[in-house]
Amino acid sequence: MKTKDINENLVGKKVKGIFTGLEVTGTITKIVEGYSKTHPKLVAEGAPEYTLCSKGVKIHLDRPVRWGDSFYTEYESTARVADDWGNLQHTELLEEPTAGEIEAAYQEAAYHEFTASGGCRD
Repeated sequence: MKTKDINENLVGKKVKGIFTGLEVTGTITKIVEGYSKTHPKLVAEGAPEYTLCSKGVKIHLDRPVRWGDSFYTEYESTARVADDWGNLQHTELLEEPTAGEIEAAYQEAAYHEFTASGGCRD
C-alpha cells in the first residue's frame, strides 16, 4: 500500500503484512497519521503549523504475535508521506471471498467430514 491509498473506507478490511519479521494477517481498525511541527520561519511564510509526515493503518491481528516476553494483538503499519518508505509498503489488502467461494468451501468441508466419518455404510 501507499500513503495516497489510505482512507476511512479501509477500516474493517482484511490485510496481510509484516510484523516482527513474520507475515501476519488482521483487520484494519483505524487510520493513523503522524504530524511534525513546521519550522517557525516556514510558518511565518504561510505554511501550516503542523505538517503531515506519516500515514498508515492500525491493524488488529488475527492471532497474537509473541516477541520476547511480550504478546502483541495489534500494530501500526505506516510510511512517510514524502516517499512512502516504511512498513506500509509490505501491507496488502486481502481479497474478500465471494458468496460462491464460501459455499464451495462449506461444501468441501462437509464432504471431508462425511468421508472421514465413514460415509454411507450399508
